[in-house]
Amino acid sequence: HIVQDEFVDQDVWGIYREADAIEVAVMFIRAGKLVGRRAFNQKDQELPDPQVIAEYLQQYYATGTFIPDEVVVGVELEDSEPLAEWLGTARGKRVKIVEPRRGVRAKLVELADRNAAASAQSRRGKNADAEELLAKVAKRLELPRSPRRIECFDIAHIQGTDTVAAMVTFVDGVPARGLYRKFKVRE
Repeated sequence: HIVQDEFVDQDVWGIYREADAIEVAVMFIRAGKLVGRRAFNQKDQELPDPQVIAEYLQQYYATGTFIPDEVVVGVELEDSEPLAEWLGTARGKRVKIVEPRRGVRAKLVELADRNAAASAQSRRGKNADAEELLAKVAKRLELPRSPRRIECFDIAHIQGTDTVAAMVTFVDGVPARGLYRKFKVRE
C-alpha cells in the first residue's frame, strides 16, 4: 500500500503496553510504500517507553539489518542525536530520527501503535489457545497437570537403510524451533 507521496525509506516504530508486558512493532516503508512489518514482545518490562524504544532501536540495527533514511518514533528520545549519529555511521549516510507530533508521519506512528496492540492481542489469543490444548492433552493422558514441554520423534528409513530421526519440541504448547533436532541412526 502507498502510505505517503515522499519517496523516503523509513522504519516507523510503535509501542503498546499492558501492565509490565510490551509489544513493539516496526513498519518498513520503502519509497513511500508499506512493504512489511515486524513485532517483538517482552514481559517484565518496567522501563519507560522512550527507553524501551531506544533499546529496541539499538538492538535491532546492531544486527546489520537495513538502516533507512528516517527512523520515525512516537516518543521523545533523550539520546536521539547520538543514536542518529551511530546509525549514520553504520549506514555510511546521514540518518534522521523523527519524532512527529502531527501530519503524515504522526499518523504512521499511530498505525504502528495499533499494529503493536493488534499483535499483542493476537499473541494473547494464541497463548490462550495453547493453554486450552495443553489442558485437553493432560486430561486425555490423565496427567496431574498440563505438560510444559513435549518432544515428538519421527523415525524414517529408505527400505530398511539410511535410518534418520527427527525431533520437534513444543514448550508451553508453542513450537520451539530452536530445539528441533535431526539424528542419523547408526546400526
